[in-house]
Amino acid sequence: MLFVFVLIAIGCRSSSPRPTAKLVRIDPGPVALSGAPISSTQPERAMATEVQPAQFVEAAVPISTTSPDPLIPQTDMHWDIESLTTLALQNNPAIREAEAAVHKAMGFRRQVQLYPNPNVGYNGSQLFDKQTDQHVLFVEQDFVRGNKLEFNSMVLGMEVESLKWSAERQRRSVVSDVKQLFYASLSAQQEVAITDQFVDLATQSMTLTQKRKAAGESSEIDVLQSEIQHQQFVVTQQQSQARLRGGWQDLAATVGLPDIAYSKLEGELPEQPIQYDWQVEYDRLCQSSPEIQSAIASVSRASANISRQRVQAIPNVSVMVGVGYDRSTESQMANTQVGIPFPKHNSNEGNQSAAQAEYCRATHELERVRLSIKSRLAQAAQEYESAAASVNIHRLEILPKSKRMQEVSDITYKAGEIDFLQVLTVRRTSFDASLNYLIARKKMAQAQVLIEECLLSGSLNNSTDTSFDAGLRDQALSGQ
Repeated sequence: MLFVFVLIAIGCRSSSPRPTAKLVRIDPGPVALSGAPISSTQPERAMATEVQPAQFVEAAVPISTTSPDPLIPQTDMHWDIESLTTLALQNNPAIREAEAAVHKAMGFRRQVQLYPNPNVGYNGSQLFDKQTDQHVLFVEQDFVRGNKLEFNSMVLGMEVESLKWSAERQRRSVVSDVKQLFYASLSAQQEVAITDQFVDLATQSMTLTQKRKAAGESSEIDVLQSEIQHQQFVVTQQQSQARLRGGWQDLAATVGLPDIAYSKLEGELPEQPIQYDWQVEYDRLCQSSPEIQSAIASVSRASANISRQRVQAIPNVSVMVGVGYDRSTESQMANTQVGIPFPKHNSNEGNQSAAQAEYCRATHELERVRLSIKSRLAQAAQEYESAAASVNIHRLEILPKSKRMQEVSDITYKAGEIDFLQVLTVRRTSFDASLNYLIARKKMAQAQVLIEECLLSGSLNNSTDTSFDAGLRDQALSGQ
């Protein structure tokens, strides 16, 4: 009966709620922690027992097949920026990788707070001495002191929080890259259309000039000039096609469907620049950037680990209770044993020092991220303002004048007031103005996306994995 009572007592101890640990807050010193509040750091008690592998969407999209010209749309489907972004969020493997890292850390968080199992056994002594043998059943339980397991949960909870922000950073990087690549491909698609138009015009001029020369109305120089300009437009046309081909393949790979067939892109490049207040944008990024939030969570994790390592030297208690029968006295017997490690040689000074150093590293990493965002914002602002200035000048000045210049050149050439070389020069100037305007709009759109998506890119880079495992629990149970 005594043995049954001991088993019941041990079972009740392992299932009863444990006291809640209090996190010792560390002053972060000169580094001011700012940003949006971080969600609860406590682990969810109930979580999925199995993490399912990533399910990639079998999208109803056409797959490319062998075609003599991969730039010819193979279906009537049109792609816009929203549909491609949605596909990327469903299929990009880097997002699934980051989410798997979060589930991995959640598994470790659950493991590090589990209480040790009791040991149950049998002990027999003097078994070969006639009528003097003793038989004992015993239960042994380690009692973890200092709330070490609760501190473990806090440390891994902040690791989960940091990885959640890393996963959000990866998601925003995918959105940023897809949108930038979409605008690059859309620009290349429009560039192909422009070069096709000018190649046709150059072909007509070259044919007309050859006929005029045969009729004695033009010189050989006019013919050669028209042929050279035609070839220049053809080279630009082929370069534009190469950019569209490569841009589409890059976009498809980023979406996560590399074999998706090319279809016409629908959308418009922006023409009206936005007036940004760059200090306001920097403040917004410091509050909402996933990089900042992940770094803040890492600082909190390092602070929690300092508290965790401080209580490691508090010794655990090992209690053994046994009941049995002594045949020599024909009576029942009970034994008990209590032991703790004596912290003579090891008070966990090394781990405490390492935890303090990790906290220092995390605070400087937070400051580094802030400075990195400041630097990248300055570069993005430079790109945006430069492109915006070019867009405004082309839209308000250069393009209207170029159009008027073409109209005047057609009239004056027919009237015989200018020669054919001037006509070719006007055509080239108009062509360059159209392309430069298109390129400026593309750069402005890409810079705007980068600013709106927290200056993030690198959608196919490796995602951040956890550096933790269940080692904190092993440390807590070892008592060393």
